[in-house]
Amino acid sequence: MDASFEKTREGMLLENLTKAFGDADADAFTEHIRAYDEISRLSPEMTTLLLEVKNTIKAQVNDIT
Repeated sequence: MDASFEKTREGMLLENLTKAFGDADADAFTEHIRAYDEISRLSPEMTTLLLEVKNTIKAQVNDIT
C-alpha cells in the first residue's frame, strides 16, 4: 500500500522474484537472491522459504519437459 515500497531494494527484489517465478526461471530467481544477499543478509528462515520456492520452479520445469 506504500507507494515508496516499490522503489526499495526489497520491493525490487519481490518484483524480480515474482517475474522469475512467472517465467519459471530458477537461475534468474537464484541470481536475484544472491545479489540481494550480498548487501543484506537473509535470515535462515527466509533462505529456507526461498529455497522451497526455487524447488517449486524446478519441479514446474521438469513437469513441462
